[in-house]
Amino acid sequence: MIIKDISHKKWRKGALQFVHIFSFISLVCTIFLLLGNFFSPSLPLSQKNAALNTSLIAGKKEDFLWKKHDKTPTLPSPPIETAIFYGGANFRPDKKDNTIALSSEGHKIIAKLHEPIYFSTTGKDILFSEEDTPFCITPIRATKNELQVTLTTTYRGKNGKVIYKKSTPKTLSKKEGKHSPVSTASANACKSLSKTQFLGPDTLLSIYGDKKDAAIKNCSRLLFKNNSKAKCFPIKKGDLFHFIDGNWVITKEPAKDAPLFVITSLSKKALKGTFWNESGFFSKDYTIPFTRRTTNNIHTFSFDKVYRRNSDSVICTIKDRTFLLKQNDWLIKKNASWHNLKKLSELNHILDLQTATEIIIFEDIIKEKDREVFIGYIFDKTRSNYKKLQIPLKKKEIVRYTK
Repeated sequence: MIIKDISHKKWRKGALQFVHIFSFISLVCTIFLLLGNFFSPSLPLSQKNAALNTSLIAGKKEDFLWKKHDKTPTLPSPPIETAIFYGGANFRPDKKDNTIALSSEGHKIIAKLHEPIYFSTTGKDILFSEEDTPFCITPIRATKNELQVTLTTTYRGKNGKVIYKKSTPKTLSKKEGKHSPVSTASANACKSLSKTQFLGPDTLLSIYGDKKDAAIKNCSRLLFKNNSKAKCFPIKKGDLFHFIDGNWVITKEPAKDAPLFVITSLSKKALKGTFWNESGFFSKDYTIPFTRRTTNNIHTFSFDKVYRRNSDSVICTIKDRTFLLKQNDWLIKKNASWHNLKKLSELNHILDLQTATEIIIFEDIIKEKDREVFIGYIFDKTRSNYKKLQIPLKKKEIVRYTK
């Protein structure tokens, strides 16, 4: 009996110890479960349902578990239509690189059409990122004032597989001043364009031009002015001008780092063109009216006296000034007074319209019935208008001419 009592007591003691150990283990497990639920983020019901539905379709629920401690990204408080600014697209015809300008309150980027642009949010601001983020916009179509994009939100599981993805079309309107850099060169180029004149064909070239001038002698012209400099070009629709070293020039190779002006249309009333700065994200349209000069001065002009000196020269008088003219000699007007053209440099400046002046050219002496006639031309300052001079020669007199 004594042996049986001792055995029974040992069994009861062992059973109690087992119960205590099992209770302790259960308590520890419960504590760990409670702590895990406390520190693990809870997902919104809609996201849990989306993840669950995707996992059921895939058949691998474990592949779509959320990463622990990952914060669910949220869109910025202002929508992207107001948080992201569209600065314009690069439509420069000499670049054509399909780039666009975007910016937020503190960040600017240059991006390309059809390539995703990732970004993250910090409060109400947006920061563009070179790394993958849950949010991205893909530019689809750019116009001068609007950018159509697709906003894509993507959530991934702990193994990197996509568990939720949604795309929404959005339209960003252009915000002037957000991405319109204007350099000193661009500012000077715009100032020059405001002074530019649209002129008719060069009548001097039409009369005296040779075969090499045949293609341009009937072309309209554009007179660029910049400070004291001026340059005149024969033009046609589609011509490209670059502003280099303070002057407008036509270059054989595109000058992508210089301001650009392109002629888009020509009519009898006006010229239309578009200006781009160096980056191509700032543009401005110009309409330049046709310059109509008063032709009364040249139509009413006449010499006071014209005498024949010999077979190819005459002596003429204008307002008490007397000049000796040989065939093809020029008279030019300076400060309301006429002078002989003597320097080649002056001729080049006049042809380029750097010097705008009225011109008289003595061409020939012909016989008409019983008299001799002076033949020549007078041109207005822009050479858009001219008058043919036919003046009977007076009897020969002894005169002193102005040198």
